Amino acid sequence: MNTLRISLLMCIIVVFSSLSSAQDRNPPDGRGQRPKPETTAWWDQPIVQDLGLSDEQNKQIRTTVAESRERLIQLRSAADKAEAALQEIMNEDKIDPRRGEEAIERVVTKRADMMRAVAQMSFKLRMILTTAQWQILQKRESQPPPPLPGEPQRRR
Repeated sequence: MNTLRISLLMCIIVVFSSLSSAQDRNPPDGRGQRPKPETTAWWDQPIVQDLGLSDEQNKQIRTTVAESRERLIQLRSAADKAEAALQEIMNEDKIDPRRGEEAIERVVTKRADMMRAVAQMSFKLRMILTTAQWQILQKRESQPPPPLPGEPQRRR
């Protein structure tokens, strides 16, 4: 179960960071830096070579991500709006408990919708991989990412 949580969390981070801008897909960015590996989707990292994905698997992965992208963007936007509305209520001089509870429920619902969509996409991606490929990916994701050029070595 712990591995599933870690995988889901990693996928959420990866998906939302890769959805946020084209910079993640076009390194280096305007400051001469490339995105950190942990914020780049696994299917855009060198690990793909280690997995030995077939052309068909690559195509299926790209299609799955493309099909999920717009919905994930919409869900993230809805969650952000719900959080902003809650923040506005919390910043008011006089707090209305009923409005606050309603806003909290909207935030929880929107975040749950977003997490569900990410988990569904992750599951679809898993179905594309063989068991051996999945195991390699899991092993890699449990290891700390290598340092970027010029960064000091990380201690374990």
